[in-house]
This record gives sequence, structure tokens and C-alpha cells, in this order.
Amino acid sequence: MHLEQIPLGSKRLKAFVSVPWELYRRLDDISPEERANWRHPLNFELLGLNLPLFKHIGLMQPEHPYHQHSKVMHWVAWERGKPVGRIAASVNYKLLDKGEEFESAGFFGFFECINSIEISRELLDAAAQWLVENGCSRMIGPGGYSNTTHEPYQGVLVEGFNSPPSVELSYNPSYYPHLMESYGLEKLMDYVTYDFTLAGFLGSYSKREGFLRNLTELVEAEGITVTPLNPHQLEYEVNRIVAIYNQAWKHNWGFSEITRQEAEMMADSLKMVVDPELVLFAQCGDKDVAVLGCIPDPYQIIRPIWPRFGEKLVNSDFIRLGKLLYARLTPGPLSPHLRVMFLGVLEGERKKPLLGLMFYRLAEQAKQKGYQSADASLLLEHNHDVINLCKRFGGVCSKRYRIYQKIIS
Repeated sequence: MHLEQIPLGSKRLKAFVSVPWELYRRLDDISPEERANWRHPLNFELLGLNLPLFKHIGLMQPEHPYHQHSKVMHWVAWERGKPVGRIAASVNYKLLDKGEEFESAGFFGFFECINSIEISRELLDAAAQWLVENGCSRMIGPGGYSNTTHEPYQGVLVEGFNSPPSVELSYNPSYYPHLMESYGLEKLMDYVTYDFTLAGFLGSYSKREGFLRNLTELVEAEGITVTPLNPHQLEYEVNRIVAIYNQAWKHNWGFSEITRQEAEMMADSLKMVVDPELVLFAQCGDKDVAVLGCIPDPYQIIRPIWPRFGEKLVNSDFIRLGKLLYARLTPGPLSPHLRVMFLGVLEGERKKPLLGLMFYRLAEQAKQKGYQSADASLLLEHNHDVINLCKRFGGVCSKRYRIYQKIIS
């Protein structure tokens, strides 16, 4: 077995990104159900794209704003000329400045591996050694590059292998938790997802006349208005979302302030999938006090297909992006499923049932537009207010993702 180290900016990152495609294509220890449920973003989201009419800065390009405050390295494990695993390591200096929560911590992510304790140990050892050389004494992961609350692909799936993930959520074979724990990694934090049908969600509301009456009284008494995102001012609207997020989440585990450059990247990535009527702002007077946003799940459209011939062509970015554009131009919802991707209420407003009001408005609007189901994710396992709200209105815990840690020096 040979470990190839790949720095940021290398053309070899294309091989790094292709590793999970190779593993899911050929491994016998991945079940048919796991292969069918696995999802992967468009490759250009990581590697970037530079066409005359379409440009995108990928997460693994040096120009991406993540790298303004971080240092990263990548490895691919090879055996007999075929990839058998990969890992990345990152020092996120913004998180190091937060204090005890991430003190002396480095991160590992983009972890993929065959069912081999030996190979997974080699990969984790490489990441740990690099982190120690860069001043870290604790490793946390997996995630993308790190484990901030606004980053995608957080944690190892430990429960909920029987269904595919929504957009920007990870999926992995069921043996991954064993690989983590065999290395001596221990649980640091869990995220959970809750699934709903919109009909069931609204039905639960209709049975609670008192709750609906309180929502109506709140609107009248407090002068609260709920308005959708304006798609013609997308960058401005994303800055509104970020301003609420940076205030509402600042005391939560894993928080890292979203910068202006990162907000611009978010606006760019949302253009193709956002349904502006499903991103709601609550205002008291002229002050934004809460935001709740759903994203139609493009993973149902760009999911991998495994034909006997032509697999690389049908799973290419060109074909998958074409499917997404066709779905976008076709009347009706982009996808029947939604992900409740971001929500936040300013600290002084949390005793008011703002989220209840916004969830109800959003679910009504989504059902009218033809959406059928949604999941609320990712929720920190100790976020009891939102989890209890999900349970109260018919939500079922469908997935659990685990963040691990280990002392490395």
C-alpha cells in the first residue's frame, strides 16, 4: 500500500475527488442498498469550473475563501494501482481562536476507505502526524475540511443507512464507525436529522387550534411580518441570512462566523436550486429577527447511476448538470423533497413562537407548490427546543451523524 500526499493546488486533486466513485463502483463490501443510497456533489463544487459562460470556484481551489484562514493537505491510499482510501487534514485558524472548544485542534475529513482497519489506520496516522507537525494536539472529524456548523458533509453516518441523504449531507458504508473507533477515536458530538411529510406536518398543526390561535395573536400583537427572499437581490438577501446566522448561532458548538467572501460563495451556489418562496425572513418593524430556509434537494436528480456500460459518462458533471438544468426549467417543484437547511432566531426573540409561525407558513407554501416531504438537518443533539418542535409536529429522527475526536500528542 502506498500513500500519495497531495497539496492544495495540485492537479492530482482530481484523483482525490474520484476516490469515492471508484470505491462505490467496485467494492463488494458495500451493500447494494448502500450503493443505491450514496450521493455525491457535482465534482466542480470541489474542483471548480472555468467556462466562458459559467465560472465556479471550488472548495479545493486555492482561491476559495476557506483557504484564507486555513492550511490543508490531502492523501490518497493506493494498492495495486487502485485507490483504496483518502483523507484530508486541515488547521482552521479561525476556530483555533475561539478558545477551549477547539483549543489546539486540527481536523480530518473527506474520509473514504475500504473495509480495512490497517489502511484506515495508515490514513488517520498520516493526517494526525501532519496535524502534530502543524501545532495541533487533538484531531476532530470527519467533515469536509473542518467541522464548523455551516460546512457541508459533517460527521460519520452511524444511524439511518436505509435512505439517501439530502443535499450537502454525507453518506457512508455502515462499517465506517468501526474504523473510527478501532483507531481510538471517541464521540465528541452528534448531529441528527428529522423527516416529515408536509401533509402530516400541517395535519399536526390543524389539531392544535390553540397553537395556531397563539400564532395569529403574535402576528397582530408584535407587528411581526414574514416575507420571502427576493431572488432579484440574491447577494443582498444572503447577507441578511448571514447576519442573522452570525448572531443567532454565535454561542453554539462548532460556530464560526461566515465571512463576506464566504457569503458571496453561498449566493453563487444557491442560484441554481433556491426556491425564493421557501426562504422566509421574520421582521419586527424593520429589524430582521429570524430566518428559516428550505432548499429543494438536487441529489434526487443528480444521484449516481450504475449501468453496465458508460457509467463514467452518465455520472459526469456535464450530464448531471444537464439533468439539473432540465429539472429547473420544467414546471413544478425541482424535487419532491426539501431540506430545512438553515434557521436562526435572534437571542432576544426566542421566547416568542417565531419558529412555529415560520414553519407553518413555509409548510403551507411548500405543499401548495407540490413539495411532499422535508427533513430538518443538521440539528445538534442538544438543541432540544428545535428537536422538541420537530417531534411535536410529527418529525421522525431518520439519521444520526457523529463527530469524533482523539488526543494525538
